[in-house]
Amino acid sequence: MLQLRTLLALVPLIPLACVAPEDFDQDLGDEAMLDEDALDFDEADALVDPGSLEPLEAASPGPLNPGGPWEPLPWPWPPLDDEQWETGETNDYIEWDSGKTNSLSSWKKAYCYTNHGPNFLLTDLRAYREPSSNWDNFTARLRATCTEYDNDSNTDFVQTSDTATIEVYSGNHRTPGETTAITVSDEYPAGVLMENAVGDGYVKTLRILKVSEQSSGFLGSYGNPFLTAAVPGMPNLPPVGPLRTLACADQQVLTGLRLKYDTRNGKIRRVGIYCRTLSKE
Repeated sequence: MLQLRTLLALVPLIPLACVAPEDFDQDLGDEAMLDEDALDFDEADALVDPGSLEPLEAASPGPLNPGGPWEPLPWPWPPLDDEQWETGETNDYIEWDSGKTNSLSSWKKAYCYTNHGPNFLLTDLRAYREPSSNWDNFTARLRATCTEYDNDSNTDFVQTSDTATIEVYSGNHRTPGETTAITVSDEYPAGVLMENAVGDGYVKTLRILKVSEQSSGFLGSYGNPFLTAAVPGMPNLPPVGPLRTLACADQQVLTGLRLKYDTRNGKIRRVGIYCRTLSKE
């Protein structure tokens, strides 16, 4: 038979604060005495068969359990995310065309966003000149570099060390080539400036337009963007032709480039750029 002390351990305690101390004995009196012999309770009845218990359901992944079933929460808890820079999904396209169609190549491409990831922007162009110095003085080979940007601890969008170099096209050229590039980690490409030949028939050289964050979440200088350094030995050589600007719209950045060139001599006849919005979300 179950002992009195065992039964009392199973009975919830009565809050003593509800009974005045001086009335405790009077209120309870002999009624508080239990007849141990009157109890007919087998202690084994209190035992539970483990096999009769339903298994607990595993926790589902969610805000309080991001790792899935039975994963402990990280400690210390991470801070709440601030707004992060992101490139948009909409792709805008701007093109220059010389109008010349003879012996054109297929499109030659450097697609940073599409081929390398949404945070890759076109930051470097390496140009190689025609095989021998002459009055034409044009780009005959072009390489492009896509550079990854990422949000740092201050939620600034800055360059990482992850890059990809693409051989856009190669005609008959001389080496070495020269590079124009965005070298400041928190500046962003926003288009290209082309110096073309007299008559606007081909591209002599290219530079990159660049912008930076002027206030929180806002890119500035689109009305008067900065330029990357000129390719040494190539710009402003006679005969000087027109300047053509392919500029991304306000708050957009350069994510890709394509061109067609004359397969007879390597002169670039058409150039197009791709731009996407860069914003804090």
